[in-house]
Amino acid sequence: MIVPQLLKVTDGLYYFESRTVSPFAVSGVYLIVRSEVALIEAGTSISAPHLLEAIEGLGISLERVTTLIPTHVHLDHGGGAGWLIEKLPHLKVWVHHRGLKHLADPSRLIESAKVLYGTRENITRLHGEILPIPMDKLVGIEDGFIPLSGGPDLQALDTPGHAPHHLSIFDPVSKSLFCGESLGHYLPEYRLLYPAVAPPGFDLETSRATIEKLRAVNPAWICFSQFGWRDDPEWVFSEICRQLEFYAHLVKTGLDQGLDVEGILDRLKESLVSQGMKSPEESGEMLLSLVLGYKMYFERQ
Repeated sequence: MIVPQLLKVTDGLYYFESRTVSPFAVSGVYLIVRSEVALIEAGTSISAPHLLEAIEGLGISLERVTTLIPTHVHLDHGGGAGWLIEKLPHLKVWVHHRGLKHLADPSRLIESAKVLYGTRENITRLHGEILPIPMDKLVGIEDGFIPLSGGPDLQALDTPGHAPHHLSIFDPVSKSLFCGESLGHYLPEYRLLYPAVAPPGFDLETSRATIEKLRAVNPAWICFSQFGWRDDPEWVFSEICRQLEFYAHLVKTGLDQGLDVEGILDRLKESLVSQGMKSPEESGEMLLSLVLGYKMYFERQ
């Protein structure tokens, strides 16, 4: 029997580890707890019921959960938002203005996801039901502020690179930066950070600029959507810069040598094993996304 739990990051901040309840490694979810509660990320409609159970298990009334902020609209981050709105109709969903239309009508998102997952059936198996959100529940934002009762506003930052519709969120109370995938994927069990690259919208140059924009925020905590958090932000910024260039070189070299996607993917897995990851095949979809994202980026150049 699954007993979902919320892990305490620091006072007023909790993390829901989606990997314990989902068949696919979808985004984790953070809770900023004041008199009202904000969710950073939605996860999927498969993980979302466990999230609500964990919130109630902490003694928090679901009526207090008023704000939902997916960092971007990819299905593993925003796919559960429609389901959450059905269960919590008082929720407001704050999303990058460029992604708002895709939460209102997710049909194009689903078509785009077929690049990775092949069929609608595979998408539903991994992400569950993907429901549209009424426009009156959606608020578009870019750089700006999101009100939350019980404390100062949350700061929204436009952080493209991984996707053009990507936000990062800074909480001035805990000094936590919720970076979505703009600073990569972190695997705490291996202490391993690598770029979060997704086709078709990944842009290397923009990602570099976004890293420097987030460095200037001067956070105390870096909260990765995939997965967990760190309290040494300068290591994160330095390491993601290094890894972004390392994998750019790895993929570009493979393409120049005439390797196909599978060949480059094999090289990528070998690299991760050399860095300490025991079973890179467990992150198969994420690694395929990385290779395809870089490949499409270089082809556009």
